[in-house]
Amino acid sequence: MDLKFVIYRIIGNSLPPRHGPDETYDNLEFSLENEPDLPSCDKRWVLNRLVDPALEAKCIKLIRAKGQTYHSIAFDETSYKNAFLDASGMPKSMNPFVEEGGDKPDSYSLARSKEWIFRHKSLTAINLNAARNSAIELGRKDALWTLPLDGWCYFTAEAWAAFTECAARNGDAFFGVLPLARLKDNAQLKTMAHLLEPVDEPQIAFRRDAPDRFNEGLRYGNQNKSELLARLGVPGRWEKWELAPWDTTPKLNAIAPGRFFVGGCVYRLASHASETVEASAVSRFVARIDGVQRFAQQLDAALVQDASTGKGGQDYCVLQPGSAHAKSGQVQALLNLAEAVAQMPIRTVLDKTEMPPSGRRNDYFSAPRYVHNVGGRNIRIDGRSAEAAVIGTRASYRYDRSALHECFSHTAVLVASGVLSKRAHFLNRAVDILAAWFIDENTAVTPDVRFAQWNSDVPDAANFAGLIDFRDLWTVPYLSRTLLVNGALTEPQLDAVKQWARRFLGYLTRSDQGQRAIMAGNNIGTWTHLVVVSLSLFTGNLATAAAQINSASLRLAAQCDVIGMQTAELSRTRPLHYSLFNLTAWTLLANLGRSAGFDLWSYRGIEGQSICRMMQFIQTNMAHFQEYQDQPAKYVEWFESLRLLVPLTAADRALLVQREQETERTWPDDPDLGLPSQWRFFLPLYC
Repeated sequence: MDLKFVIYRIIGNSLPPRHGPDETYDNLEFSLENEPDLPSCDKRWVLNRLVDPALEAKCIKLIRAKGQTYHSIAFDETSYKNAFLDASGMPKSMNPFVEEGGDKPDSYSLARSKEWIFRHKSLTAINLNAARNSAIELGRKDALWTLPLDGWCYFTAEAWAAFTECAARNGDAFFGVLPLARLKDNAQLKTMAHLLEPVDEPQIAFRRDAPDRFNEGLRYGNQNKSELLARLGVPGRWEKWELAPWDTTPKLNAIAPGRFFVGGCVYRLASHASETVEASAVSRFVARIDGVQRFAQQLDAALVQDASTGKGGQDYCVLQPGSAHAKSGQVQALLNLAEAVAQMPIRTVLDKTEMPPSGRRNDYFSAPRYVHNVGGRNIRIDGRSAEAAVIGTRASYRYDRSALHECFSHTAVLVASGVLSKRAHFLNRAVDILAAWFIDENTAVTPDVRFAQWNSDVPDAANFAGLIDFRDLWTVPYLSRTLLVNGALTEPQLDAVKQWARRFLGYLTRSDQGQRAIMAGNNIGTWTHLVVVSLSLFTGNLATAAAQINSASLRLAAQCDVIGMQTAELSRTRPLHYSLFNLTAWTLLANLGRSAGFDLWSYRGIEGQSICRMMQFIQTNMAHFQEYQDQPAKYVEWFESLRLLVPLTAADRALLVQREQETERTWPDDPDLGLPSQWRFFLPLYC
């Protein structure tokens, strides 16, 4: 039978603080129990991308029990994982990873920038306009008028009668505009003697032949409904609203402007939000965007949790028992190296001869990389390393930097050789090294970096650049798990390493030094980002891991110029070195994030920012740097080692030129490069 009217109410995930945490189900139940029958109308529901299967099942059961029907739009997890946080297109100063300058933005401006940053996630996980348009197409098949309403819209008998009477009087109208009144409490519906005064954006009804639709490029909270009202010429304050200056969402032209009537009224059920949220249109807007952010972060953490329980996440870079390596020559060289390493004494923080300012020998202590004492004065010469800061020099062993490097490199040598050759004494020696640094209370390093690259000229200031000394700490979780699955490390020992890692993460998040390193706009920030992601996954802090994995695209947009230049690195006295050093961190970070289900390699910003774009700039311009002129083989080998780790699906991979003659190459084991020692035996993408 051809219906006169059909209502599709679209219900989605609750988004606190804009909604109460149980609003989805509570208001559905209220509507089904209390709304009167509406003459000439069929009531239906759209379940829009509900992520909680239990909640969706409860809603379906309730809808069916009342004899009504529903249509489900499934949440697309695969598409969501490719929906990046994206600050490209905005002024760079609004990117959270760009150093703040000027006045702090007000809450409305901050919410607008946040709305843009989360736009891809919002469209994938919510896309209310796509759900509205789906409802229109469903309804027009068997009804003259379709009302694609927000989920908590409610009609009284009087309000419905007023609307239908207006529809009957306006036979040439394509659209019906229903003013909306917001309820503070649903109990008002039982006590009010007359219609409340409408104050908010109206809802829109569509006649079967109405040609205009909602703009599906606009996100929840971003004028997604008011844009159509303005386009149709419906008078109201929304006529003056403008999208953010950077918002490039394509504008639609009205096909049938002015073909509408205004009539009746619809009520928005109480949101269960706080009075502060409901105080004004601005506060509701800010709460909507905060709700999108919280929802996305919770969803991201849940997806990382799913990935960490599978073959990715914790098992990334883990050499399983029985692992083999195709290149026997490289394995033999590794075994020869392992034999030598196994005979070396284990250096710890106790072996340094210089005492840290704290007076505690277990505190890590290193000299500034580029600070030289000249005539009794400390002078910084960028790019020229002080002897005590160069790994492996006699002077360096006065401090801890060389010993820490040996902890990571020797463990990697012993672990890889022990698994590939099935030699237990190599694995046991690796356990001894990790125990000396992270388990044994007498010898373990204190889990902070206050005196890393400490400068005596500013003795009270912790140097955030000192975090770079710990860049290979990201490998410890995977070395530890390899030792565990191969029977060398016990569960209590693994838990002890995790406990150390938790304390280290706590220091990073609580200290000014750690926060400055995390927010640094150059390679310090990228390497610290990698360490935080790795240790967060290792310790089960999945909310932090998810937040850091997802925010990496914001860092990338901040660092990458439109042609791939890394401005912060190119300003150094060793621009080629630092560009590749930063790219090394990006390559390792992207592959680690990929193991947790979020493929940063696929990110491309509005201006073309991507990891491969940065790599292409270096590959194309490498020969123009003086560093290349001095050591061409070093930089070509370094770049090619990174290129082999680029997955086939990476955005802009086609920009990279493949060498005409590929030869078997060795992984450069140079601590100055940032490539983890022997990591070619661990990385699954290395070929």
